[in-house]
Parts: sequence; C-alpha cells; structure tokens
Amino acid sequence: LMRTGLQSLHRAFSILGYSEIYDQERISHSYELWNDVMQNRDPTKAFRSMFGGCQIVMGMPTFCFWEDILKLYPNAKVILTVRNEDGWWRSVSKAKIAMDHDVPGAPLRYGTIRRQLERWLVPSYHRFCEVLRFAWATTLGATTLQMDMLNESTTRNSY
Repeated sequence: LMRTGLQSLHRAFSILGYSEIYDQERISHSYELWNDVMQNRDPTKAFRSMFGGCQIVMGMPTFCFWEDILKLYPNAKVILTVRNEDGWWRSVSKAKIAMDHDVPGAPLRYGTIRRQLERWLVPSYHRFCEVLRFAWATTLGATTLQMDMLNESTTRNSY
C-alpha cells in the first residue's frame, strides 16, 4: 500500500547492508518492461528482467503485482507495511495535491491534450507518468485521478 513508510523501510534495508533494491527510483530505467507488465505481455519475463540481481523489490508499482512477483519468487519474504487510516488518508491527500500543483507537469493529471503534449515533448517523463498513474489508479480506483481532489469515502475504501 502506498504512503506507508516505504522510504523509511528502504533506508533501514540500506543500513542492514542491502544494496540491490528495486524501487520506484528505477522506473525510468525499466519503463518498457513495466509497459509490458501493464499490457499483460509476458509479465513474468519482464519481472525477471527488472528484478534479476535484486535483493529487495519494493514500492510503487511493485505493490500492485506482489502476488505475481511472489509466484515467481516463492521463497521471497513479504513485508506488509501498515499505517493508521487517518494518517494514511492525510498523506495520500497531501501527495495528490502536491503532484497536481507542486510537481512540474502535474504527473497524475489526466487529459488527452496534456498527455499528448507530454508524450511528444518529453517522452521519458511521459513513460514515468504512465507507470505512476497506473499505480495510483490501481491502488485507489480508476476514477481517482479524474478529479482535482480525492473522494475521501472512495479512497478510504481502498485502505
């Protein structure tokens, strides 16, 4: 689940000596593979290619596919991060507002014209945004990104 302390967990793993950690920082280097996963084009092959050599796989968008990843790596350990629901709601709301207003290009915004310009002018940024939008929409519901503000009831149902 997003917004549950994954950055802190990442730091803890690093302190414990884990250096090969796949997280959202690597999305831009593996977009084509994530596109294959999102389009259901041999996701097993894509996962093997992305995660080969990694000691830890965590964060967005991997949490959307944790069951598939666990099937591929049956001896893997799964850590479920949780958070108080009210704190989680505040964090998700704050992140959505920041992504829509503070982050250049408003990566979570939908809109045909914006996405076409993004795809044409900055293709690498567009690829990153596609994975980001997929993870948010999968986690919080497809209609989540179509509005300026998150619907609290619908979003909390995803908790």
